[in-house]
Amino acid sequence: MTFFNNTNRPPGQNEKYIAILTAAFKVFAREGLHRGKIADVAKEAGVGKGTVYEYFRSKEDIFTAILNQFFDQIQWGLETVNQQDLPADKKVARLLEMNLDWFKTTTPEEALIITEIWAQGLRSFHTAEPDDAMIHRYRAIQEMMMSILEQGVAEGIFRPVDSETLALLLMATLDGLGLHFLINQTMDIEKLKSVTRRAFLEGILVRQESQSTGE
Repeated sequence: MTFFNNTNRPPGQNEKYIAILTAAFKVFAREGLHRGKIADVAKEAGVGKGTVYEYFRSKEDIFTAILNQFFDQIQWGLETVNQQDLPADKKVARLLEMNLDWFKTTTPEEALIITEIWAQGLRSFHTAEPDDAMIHRYRAIQEMMMSILEQGVAEGIFRPVDSETLALLLMATLDGLGLHFLINQTMDIEKLKSVTRRAFLEGILVRQESQSTGE
């Protein structure tokens, strides 16, 4: 499981908290959301059941924490890419590669659990008191992607674009690829990297205009 390891997560997080989340993820991937129990999580983490309750009041709290950790990883990865001293087209390419590389290190069971928890979060929009936390998370991711696209326009690398809509399109592409990964784990990730990078960038690069007109 790659979301919660020591080399691929935001710094400064409590080690025991991460250990419990890692254990919970394994338990739910193995047993399912409904069959996995707090006692199973405690056993997997090598701690007492009471220790789990020091951090989480219920299974639902653990679900929320796993989803938050997932979004933390995405935002942390985006921030890492965005802070690099690179032109915008290289940042977009790295962003795409980083997301597609996730498929190499994630089992179908792990991806399915994330999808199930994500779907459970979406159901909150249809309750009497909807939780808009996911909206804020997606908006934060979208704004970071927008900043990279706007950097490209300012650098003269990208054509003037509607950065808000284009960032949304990029997010939808990555979400869609994640769903297809659940259906087909034999996807050629390296080929997807190349094709996705070209399909996305060639439509917005300034130099493509001169190439298409033969200038």
